[in-house]
Amino acid sequence: MIHFWWWEYRLRAITSWTFTQYIFIIGYIILFFVLCTLLYPADLKDHNNDYKTYFFSRRKWLFGFLAVMFCLDLVDTLYKGKDYLESLMPLYGIRVLTHIPLSLALVFINSKKNSYYAGVLIFFILFEVFFIYKRYYLYA
Repeated sequence: MIHFWWWEYRLRAITSWTFTQYIFIIGYIILFFVLCTLLYPADLKDHNNDYKTYFFSRRKWLFGFLAVMFCLDLVDTLYKGKDYLESLMPLYGIRVLTHIPLSLALVFINSKKNSYYAGVLIFFILFEVFFIYKRYYLYA
């Protein structure tokens, strides 16, 4: 979320918006909100106050929304043009080719083993940190 808002902060430089662009950004932000709501529920009473039980009951929705968000990010990136896409390569391409399939795989993996989910989570976090480092610090 922190990286998303840092990324979106640059939108302040856009002086002319179309309604379609505005709705797209608002929709994307709403998806982030839904994803956070799925990940951190207000209470766990319906799940015996057990986060693990809650997580496994909602994992398909959680990883499904995550896959949709990665797809929408790709649409947004392609909409911004070839030069923009090329400025993000090759890491962005790797992200698309790994994050969407992994998110979808976790929708369909019917296992209660934490190692699958933890492994993907660690990979996603490390990849994001590396992406931020390469994007903002290596070429600064």
